[in-house]
Amino acid sequence: TNPVLAVARGLADGARHAWRAPSVTAGFLALFAHRASFGVSLLVTVLLMRNYFTDHGLFRAGLPGLGQM
Repeated sequence: TNPVLAVARGLADGARHAWRAPSVTAGFLALFAHRASFGVSLLVTVLLMRNYFTDHGLFRAGLPGLGQM
């Protein structure tokens, strides 16, 4: 048998089993919400440091400013 198909079948079986257990589904949703909010926060921080902040003041702009955070 093809190992890729076996892994895909195992992932599908695990996803079906996790979907049937409400506590596992809630855990996955909480994990997704945390990672999505952290990702958005990181993206906003990087874009602000790159495009908005200047080198005047307490924090520096760009990568040095990101390192100061």
